[in-house]
Amino acid sequence: MQGTLDLVKSTVDERPGTRKRALAAAEALFVAHGYDGTSLRAIAGAAKVNLGSLVYYFETKDGLFRCLCEERLSGIIAAQADGLQACSRRLDAGEPVALEEVVRALIAPSLPDGDARMELRGLYALVFTDPSEVVVTVGKELFADTSRLLYRLVRRLLPDLDSAEFHWRYVGALGALIVTQGFAERMSAAMGAPQPEIPIERLIDIVIGVVVRGLRG
Repeated sequence: MQGTLDLVKSTVDERPGTRKRALAAAEALFVAHGYDGTSLRAIAGAAKVNLGSLVYYFETKDGLFRCLCEERLSGIIAAQADGLQACSRRLDAGEPVALEEVVRALIAPSLPDGDARMELRGLYALVFTDPSEVVVTVGKELFADTSRLLYRLVRRLLPDLDSAEFHWRYVGALGALIVTQGFAERMSAAMGAPQPEIPIERLIDIVIGVVVRGLRG
């Protein structure tokens, strides 16, 4: 075992930026080919590092994927939690909270502006749509608290719906965000319609409107 570890360490590329380059390559390949369709060897090739470096930094493909999601999505999750908790505190204090405010607390952090928007949205959508057991598990771990808080808040604001009606409205409405995050280009291509550029603030408003109307029915 020690001999194997020594061999791995002897082949590690410890130049500055190696780990960052590996994560960037992994993100692009995971988004393009899915978790199961991406190998450590392919990531090493795309990042121009040797396989031993990936093993040294991340141990396994599972470990690499977890690290990628934690580093890339933790800021979004924290911002979502802050906004949702603020809405929850206001409700607990008897203050009025609009459904649009709750939905904005979820959506605005997940659609950042600038270069981060294109880089993040594919990974965000992947976590919610890839069927791999690893991805499902990582998604549950990362988003469990925020997802439960969101569900409770929306339920409090729509108390008159029976449980089955509420559940399917919720699932259908929140699916609009996932489509916007990860599948907009694919849908545009299927429709044969070019995807127009739009200011991020306007896009957020549009998606909030779609989600809120879906929840209200």
